[in-house]
Amino acid sequence: VQLSAGTVEVDGTPLAALGSFGLARRIAVVEQNPVLPAGFTVRDVVAMGRTPHQGLFGAATTESEAAIRQALARTGTAELATRSVDTLSGGESQRVVLARALAQAADHLLLDEPTNHLDLRHQLEVLSFARQAAAAGAAVLLVLHDLNLAARVSDRVVMLAHGQVVADGPPAEVLTARTVSDVYGTPVRVLSDDGVPVVLPRLCT
Repeated sequence: VQLSAGTVEVDGTPLAALGSFGLARRIAVVEQNPVLPAGFTVRDVVAMGRTPHQGLFGAATTESEAAIRQALARTGTAELATRSVDTLSGGESQRVVLARALAQAADHLLLDEPTNHLDLRHQLEVLSFARQAAAAGAAVLLVLHDLNLAARVSDRVVMLAHGQVVADGPPAEVLTARTVSDVYGTPVRVLSDDGVPVVLPRLCT
């Protein structure tokens, strides 16, 4: 994508200077509506996350094999490993994409609505993976429309409206009744669950 202004850097290094493989070793992305390559098995797709780490001629390494196994296990997709991605449900596909990102072992993780298509249990598991990655030293950026999930998992929340930053800070400071009501144009209540804000919409009558 051609920038209209400004620069994009990773830890002070311009993206263009990293090259495609260097960039893939630094940044992993989970898209909101991922498109998986047809005809491949789940394991094949997860193994694609190791591409930037492969040696000459793409030979698999012990480290890569271990990363693939761990990613499959952590996302509950090991039992799907031999299945074609063409047979997966939306939630299963989302977990496979997450497994591929985890196998990539990048130190920057960008997650765009990663809980899309997932039931409550798997939503919480995905967000737990994000927290674990952050605790291990990765920079994790989540895009979430579910304010309560954002409040539960995030150290810092940036609220946007019409492309502009409206509020930026800890969840309890950003997700106030006044700010949320103004941004979404609808009245809400905000309760506290052990210091974590819980947003409750007020039904308009």
